[in-house]
Amino acid sequence: LVQQLQSLSAERSGVEHLMELIAQAEQHLPAIDAAAAADAPPEAPQLGRRGVWFHHIISKVKRADLKSVAADFAVGGYFKIGWPGVMICEGEESDVDEFLRVVHRWRWQAMVVR
Repeated sequence: LVQQLQSLSAERSGVEHLMELIAQAEQHLPAIDAAAAADAPPEAPQLGRRGVWFHHIISKVKRADLKSVAADFAVGGYFKIGWPGVMICEGEESDVDEFLRVVHRWRWQAMVVR
């Protein structure tokens, strides 16, 4: 484009030549936009964090299952065993939601997600 601007034709006025160059450049804009979109970095994952209250967490089997299912969904966190039971979990938003859907289906005396 710079070279073409520098070599303005003597037959045409500079404005006419410039208008022609602008029209040519506009034809390439969709390709430039597509290339820029392809180079755009992916969106960062949305972090999800939930606090969960249980009437109690006592069963060693449920505690082991909580750890196993959390690992399956790439969810981390902590839980407090006893009365009441408390769990804090975090990970990618969709993974946390799926993890809690699975855990909620288990038999609990009481479970509240915040």
